[in-house]
Formats: sequence, C-alpha cells, structure tokens
Amino acid sequence: MAACKSFILKDSDMTTNETPLIVENYGETPSLPKEVELNKRPIYESDKWIYRVVVLALSFSIPLCLIGAIYLVMHDKEVPEVLIALGSASIGAVAGLLSPKRG
Repeated sequence: MAACKSFILKDSDMTTNETPLIVENYGETPSLPKEVELNKRPIYESDKWIYRVVVLALSFSIPLCLIGAIYLVMHDKEVPEVLIALGSASIGAVAGLLSPKRG
C-alpha cells in the first residue's frame, strides 16, 4: 500500500463556499529556493552595522563594569558577583567577535 502524499485540511467552522486547504507532499522536508540557500551567511557577516553596534555596546560595558567595581571597592563595599560576571562575559564576547574566523 502506498503512503499518503497529500491531505485536506478542513475547519469545522468552514462555510460551504470556502475551499479547503490541500497540503501536497506531506512528510517531505521543504527545500529553500536556490537564492536563499546561497545566502546562508550569519547576520554579522552580511550586515556590518549590527556587528559594529554589538561590538561597541560590549566594549562600553567593559570599562563601565571596571569603574563600578573600583568605585565600590574605594567605598569599602563588596563588589557583586554579577558585576564581575558581566565584565568577564563582555571581555569574552568582544574577543570572540574580533578574533579571526577559521575555515
């Protein structure tokens, strides 16, 4: 017995003059058009402005965390771990974004 390759979607609220939706090739993986498949680059490679904005935002957060930590230490207060984590994550993210890509 052959597998069903299409089916009809019907809504119980459909009126008699509406046509049901016929789904063809059920179960097959849809493929992208050729022009879309050729342009499968990450957004930061195709859109330079978003890349620059992200790098600048992360770069500004590094000295902000550092200044905040120094200020808290100078006033004999404990530096929150979240401040240390934000600074460390920002440094790692900037290093990852600015490092040369291999392959």
